[in-house]
Amino acid sequence: MDPLSISVAILSLIGATGKVATTINDIAGKSSRAPSTVTAISAECGIITRTLRHVEHIARTEPSALTFRLAGDGAATSGDPSQDEGEEESPSLDATMYSALESCDLTIVALSATLQKCKGSSSLSRKTKFLLNETELQDRLQSLRGLNQAMTGLLAAVQAESLSAVRLILNDNSAALDTMVRQSNVLRRNHEPSIITGITDASPFDFDDGVVDSLAYRRAFRKFRTGNKADLPRPIAEPPNKDDSVTIVDSAHSAIANGANGGPGQLAPTARHSISPPTAIIAASDVPDPGPAEGSSKHLLEAAGKGSLTLVSASLRQGADIEFCGDDGCTALLLATQGGHSKIVRVLSEYSADCEAIDASGKNSLHMAASSGDLISCEIVLERVKDIDASDKDGWTALHYAAKHNHEEIVDLLCTKGADLTAAVSAGSLDAGAHPLHVAVRSRSNRATRSLLKAGSSARAKCSDRNLPLNIAAMNGDSAMIECLLDAGADIEATGKEDNPPIHHAAANNRSLAISTLLQGGAQLQPRLHISGNTPLHTAALFSNTAAAQFLIQKGHTVNTLDYAGDTPLHVAAKAGSAATVSLLLDSGGDVDAIGADASTPLVLAATGGHFAAAEVLMERGARISLRDKHHNQAITLAAKAGNVLLIDRLLKEGADKDARGQSGWPVISFAAGNGRVPVIKLLLQKGASITARTNTNDEPLHMGASWGHLNSVVALIEAGANIEEPGFEQTRPLHYSVRNADEPIVAYLLKKGAAADPLDDWGGSPFNYAAKYGRSKALKLLAQAGALVDRPARNGNRAVHLAALYSQPAALETLVSLQADINATGSDGYSPLCSACSIDDDKGCIDLLIRNGADLEIRSVADSYTALHIAVKQGRLDAIRKLLAAGAEIDATSKGGLTPQQLAVAGSKGEIIEVLREHEARAG
Repeated sequence: MDPLSISVAILSLIGATGKVATTINDIAGKSSRAPSTVTAISAECGIITRTLRHVEHIARTEPSALTFRLAGDGAATSGDPSQDEGEEESPSLDATMYSALESCDLTIVALSATLQKCKGSSSLSRKTKFLLNETELQDRLQSLRGLNQAMTGLLAAVQAESLSAVRLILNDNSAALDTMVRQSNVLRRNHEPSIITGITDASPFDFDDGVVDSLAYRRAFRKFRTGNKADLPRPIAEPPNKDDSVTIVDSAHSAIANGANGGPGQLAPTARHSISPPTAIIAASDVPDPGPAEGSSKHLLEAAGKGSLTLVSASLRQGADIEFCGDDGCTALLLATQGGHSKIVRVLSEYSADCEAIDASGKNSLHMAASSGDLISCEIVLERVKDIDASDKDGWTALHYAAKHNHEEIVDLLCTKGADLTAAVSAGSLDAGAHPLHVAVRSRSNRATRSLLKAGSSARAKCSDRNLPLNIAAMNGDSAMIECLLDAGADIEATGKEDNPPIHHAAANNRSLAISTLLQGGAQLQPRLHISGNTPLHTAALFSNTAAAQFLIQKGHTVNTLDYAGDTPLHVAAKAGSAATVSLLLDSGGDVDAIGADASTPLVLAATGGHFAAAEVLMERGARISLRDKHHNQAITLAAKAGNVLLIDRLLKEGADKDARGQSGWPVISFAAGNGRVPVIKLLLQKGASITARTNTNDEPLHMGASWGHLNSVVALIEAGANIEEPGFEQTRPLHYSVRNADEPIVAYLLKKGAAADPLDDWGGSPFNYAAKYGRSKALKLLAQAGALVDRPARNGNRAVHLAALYSQPAALETLVSLQADINATGSDGYSPLCSACSIDDDKGCIDLLIRNGADLEIRSVADSYTALHIAVKQGRLDAIRKLLAAGAEIDATSKGGLTPQQLAVAGSKGEIIEVLREHEARAG
C-alpha cells in the first residue's frame, strides 16, 4: 500500500468506527440493563480510533518516511544480508499494514451486523436481544481486543527509526498479528470488507519510482499535508536536514548527497531510487536486490500459510517452485486453501498450481478449502480438480469435511457438482463407514445436515458400527437434529449399535430432551433390547443417568419391569453403584428386596461392587441384610471380597454376622484374605471374627491368602497369630499353596518365619516336589537353601526330577541338575527321568538336557522291562527315537516279552518309525 491509500482507508475506517460507537451509545443509553460487554466494546472502539488517527497522521505528514519503511521493509524481508542463515524471516510491513486495515474493516462490519440484532423498540425487546446475542457480542469484543493489540504493534513499527527496528517490532508482535489474520479469515466467511477492497483493489499497480515522481501523486500529498492541521502528536522525530530529501544512489556511480548537482532536493541523473527516509544517506548496496532470492520456494510456503498476497506474488516473480512442499507434504496451494486465503488461491491457480497435490495425510486442496469454509477457494479449485470425491488416507472426501464443519454453502456447492453422498470413511478409523450425513450429525452440523438431506442423503443409512443418523443424534441429545431427521423419513425405532433403538441411545447418554423429542415423534416408551430385554429405564440405570431415568418415570415408564434375566432397573442401578438413581427408583416405588438374576437382591449387587453409597441408601430404605443369592452369598461376604471396609463396618452395625459363610462355606474373613483385603481382615479381627474359621474344604484364612498369592494377607494373618504350620485340605500347608501358585515372595516370607521346608501332604508330596512339577525354579532354590531334600520321593516313588521331566519343565529340571539331583533315579514303575520324558508327547527339551548330562539310556521299567527307546517307540515319538539312537541307545535291547524296539514298532504298525530303525540298523551293520 502507498501512504495516500493508507490515509484514505484510515479516514474511512475512522468514520465507520464512529458510527459504530454512536450505535453502541444509543443502544446502551436506552437500556438500564445493557450488558457490560457493550461498554467494553465502546472503550475498545475508542482505542482503535485513536490508534488509526496516529497512523493516518504519519501517513499524511510523513509520507516519504512511511514509504521508505514500506518499501525498505519489503526488500529487507527477502534476502537480508544481515539476517543469519536459518533465521526466521520478518513479516512485511506493507503486507501487515494491509492485513491490519482489512482486519479492522471486517471487524467493524461484523460488529455493526451484531449490533443491529440488538436494536429494539421496547426495553423488554432490547433486554431480550442483549441476552440472545451476548455470546456473539463477547466474540466481537475478543476480536476488538486482539485487533487493538495488533494495531499497537503496527503503530510502533510505523514510528520505528530504522528498518532493523521495524523488523524487530514486527517479530515481537508476530503472535498478535497472526491472531489478527486468523480472526479476519473467520470473519471473512460471513462478511465482506466494505472499505479496504474498494480502495486497494480498484486500481492495482506497482508502487514504483514513476508513481512517486508523478505530478498527481505529489499534488495529492501536498493537499494532505496542508489540508488538515489537527493537533496530533508527531510519532517520529524530524530529519536532521531542513530538506527532507535523501537520495539513494548506486555506489558504482558518483554519490550525490543533498545539494549536489543542482542544489538541495535535486536528483542526480544517475539515481535510480528516490525516496525521503528520515535518516542519512543510504548506499544502494544496503538495499537488497529484488531479484531471485535464496530459498524463495520456502518463502512462498510461508507467505501462502500466513496469507500474504504481496509476498506470494514476490516469491513467484523470483521463480519459486510452485509445487515445493514442506515436511508435511503441504504445497503453497494446500496452505492457502487451509488458511482460507482465496486471493492467494486464485493467484496460485493462475500459475497452474497442482490442485490434485496431497499432503502427508492424503488431503488435497479441495479437502482443505472445504474444511476451512472458504467457498471462493472451493469454487476456484473445483474448476481444476478431476475427482470431486477424492479421499484422504482415512477415506474422507471434501463433502465429509464440509459436513463436519457445518459449511452449508460448500455442502450445497459440492452436492450441486455431483459429490457422492454415500462416500464412506475407511474402516479402522473412528468414523468407519460414515457417510457425510453421519459426520454432519455427529458433529452437530445442523445446517449441513439439512443441505445433505435436501440433496438426497438417506436418513436411514447405517455406519460400519450399525448406527443410523437418528441414533447418533439421540446420543448427542440434539433435539433439532432429531426433528430434522424425522422430517426426512428416519425410522424412529430402527436399531443401531448393539441393537439399541434411538430412545435407548438417548437414555444411555442422559439426554432427557432427546427422549422427549423422540416420544413426541412417536417412539415407544418401553422398547426392549433383543438380547438382554433391557428397557430404556434399565439403560438409564445402567449408566447412572438419573435425569433420564426421572424423565422416563414421569412419562409413565414401569419402575419394576424385568429384563430377560429377571432384574429390575433397581438391580441395575445398585450394581452400577449410583446412589442417586437408586434413591429415585425407590422413591418411585421400586422393590427394595426384589429377587433378580441369580436370586440376587439390589443390596447383594451393591455389595458385590463395593458400592457403599448405594448400599447405604438401600439399608436406610429397609433392605434385609441376611438375604442370600443362589451361591449362598450374603451382602457382607461379597463386600469383604470387594474390600469396602466402610460397607463392612456399616453392615456389622446393622447386625450382619461377622462369621457368616458364603459360597463353598467360605467365612467372611476368608473372602477378605483370598482377595488381599487387609483393612477388612483387621476390622473383622477387631470385631472378633475367628482367625481359624475353615471353609468346606478345611482351609483356614491363611491357606486362602497363600493359595491366591496375597502376601499382604499372609503377613497380616501371621502377625495376628495364624499358625504357619496348620494343615488344611489334604494336609496341605500354606507353603504348599504358595509354591503351587508361583509366589516366590510368599515362599521366602514363610521360610523366613520358620515354616518347615519339607512337610508332606496326604499324597506324600513335599513343597519341593510341587515346585518341580509346576516349574518353579526360584522356589526350588529357596527350598533347597532352607534344607529341603532334593531327592525325596513322594508316595508313588517319583522324585522332583521325575516330576520335572514328566510335566515338561526344562528350566526346573536344569535347576535340579545344578542342585545335583540324581537323574538316573528310578521312580514309579521303575521309570528313570529319561523314560518319563519319552513317555509324553512334548518334552520341551528335557530329553536333550538329560542326555547332555549323562543320563543312562538303558534303565528298564519294572513291568515290561522297557528301555527309554522302547517307550519312545510305543509313544510314537520319532524325534525322541532319533535323539536316543544318536546318543547310542541299544537298538536290539529286548523287553520282558522278548521284543526289540523295531519289533515293537512292527507290532504297532508304525511305518515311519520302522523305516528309521531299519536305516539305523543298516548303518550300524
